[in-house]
Amino acid sequence: MRKTAGGITESILYVLILFFFVGGVNGYALQQNRTAEQSIRLYENEVPVSLPSSLFQQADSDEAVKKRILQHYAEQGYFNAHIDRIEKTTGPDDRLDIYVLPGSVFSIGTMDLDFQKGQESLLDEMIFFYGEGDTYSAALLDNEMRRMVQFLESKGYMLASIQIKQFEVDIEESKVHITAEVRPGERLYVDRVVFRGARQTSESYLETASGIRSGHLITPQLLSRGRRNLENTELFHFVHEGELLFVEDNAVIMYEVEERRANQFDVMFGYAPRQGAGADIVGRGHLLLRNAVWNGSALSLLFERFDTYVTRFNAGYEKDWILDQPLHGGIDFRFYQQDTLYQSIEAEAVASYRWNPQRKVGLHLRQQRIDAGSHLSEEGFAFDGTLRSVGIRFEYDDRNSRLNPTTGYFFSIHLDSGIRTVSGQATEEWGWDRRTSQQRVRTTLQRWIPVFNRQVAVARWFASWIESPHYMDADLERLGGANSLRGYREEQFRASRMSWGDIEYRYLLDPHSHAFLFAAAGVYESPGFPEIDVPEKSAWLYSGGLGFRYRTPVGRIQFTYAVSSEDPLYNGKVHFSLMADF
Repeated sequence: MRKTAGGITESILYVLILFFFVGGVNGYALQQNRTAEQSIRLYENEVPVSLPSSLFQQADSDEAVKKRILQHYAEQGYFNAHIDRIEKTTGPDDRLDIYVLPGSVFSIGTMDLDFQKGQESLLDEMIFFYGEGDTYSAALLDNEMRRMVQFLESKGYMLASIQIKQFEVDIEESKVHITAEVRPGERLYVDRVVFRGARQTSESYLETASGIRSGHLITPQLLSRGRRNLENTELFHFVHEGELLFVEDNAVIMYEVEERRANQFDVMFGYAPRQGAGADIVGRGHLLLRNAVWNGSALSLLFERFDTYVTRFNAGYEKDWILDQPLHGGIDFRFYQQDTLYQSIEAEAVASYRWNPQRKVGLHLRQQRIDAGSHLSEEGFAFDGTLRSVGIRFEYDDRNSRLNPTTGYFFSIHLDSGIRTVSGQATEEWGWDRRTSQQRVRTTLQRWIPVFNRQVAVARWFASWIESPHYMDADLERLGGANSLRGYREEQFRASRMSWGDIEYRYLLDPHSHAFLFAAAGVYESPGFPEIDVPEKSAWLYSGGLGFRYRTPVGRIQFTYAVSSEDPLYNGKVHFSLMADF
């Protein structure tokens, strides 16, 4: 157990106070048991002042109050403060008026650091922010000592301590002289990493995923990085800070974890009333199987039905920590079917590198094949053709939790460029170039802000921009629905440019559950299709709503009621989802 400079400073000050001040109250005799109703007023140089309520506690004797007051002044650097007089008032207004003469504030005359033999060179690496010539304060001295210990810990001296050996008060010069002994100890290196509470995933993989290896220099930064890496696996509800243990003189890092079931099933149903009669029922089902074939891998299957004639199916497989390095690789297949004539098939390969727990950069290669003949509608064209593109993605994520964050940021930006080749009627009748280039930018920014106890504000912003000489339906971004602008129908709008955001105010019911209110706004532009007399479109969109997310024994359920600006309050969109681990 490390003994910090702050505790020693306080004990020395207490002795000094007893030596210099106790009994110097100008002969006033005070009652020894102050009643709860009796109030105390403090005057500094005849001016009333307020002090922390911790100085005055019920059932304290008046002598204890005096000692606390003088100790408070000494901690602020007023070592020659004394109580000038005390006036006692009895009757209905039962109180003590204490008059203090604080004197002058002391400064630091000298502050010497003595290192253990052979470690004096560490002094040359330190940067001092507080010391000789500065006004003395017990809190500032304690902070400086803690900062020095933290510096030594960042260099691998995890057992470092600083102990004050001498503390001299020079009343005549109004200075204090401090000598402290610095004990860095030995540098510590990792022998192994253990996990308390992990049963489903092998410890060998978790050690790999933590990024901590045998022989690594142990620092607070290493422990924090390991915890964050473990959180990124999404295998745990909680990962506590790493602890340093000694087993047979070997340094062992231990993480206590609350494990969640590895596999996940997420189902969503939506009820979207039409402005006229009737309603649309939409749905989504997502199955995630982790550690399929290899530890650290995940198989994902997604099925969506947002329209009577529209079906989407996605399948993907990914693997983290390839070759024991923070490398991620994966491949996704996406199938889109509209009516019986319009099909889109995509394949995308992804590779990324996480150079620290918060930052990741990735490369995407995508090929899309459309089989549509000549599909025409007000939503746009869909002609036979192929798109090949390459993109890069940067991601920053410092949320304090992956499941229910209460503070932090998430930011991502995705840029890609590709070539689309079309055939048939598009090139012959409408005068399109057979080969066209296409550039796309997508960005996301989210911020979690703790407001009051159990209350969090979440601000989100999304934007997308696509540039191309010609646009087909498959090129455009979808907007609206449970995962974007709530209150509108699923994928109600198609846009070449869009920007939208929302603010959600959450009240935390428990670490995994909350109720929320939200308001959203956005703008979009649709390019228009003059070939079939469809003009360009642009509009501002607004919506709001409420809901809750609650963790139950069978899984996390979420309910949302959202209304857009184009609908009456009673005609909102309802979404219900259940996410279960198994």
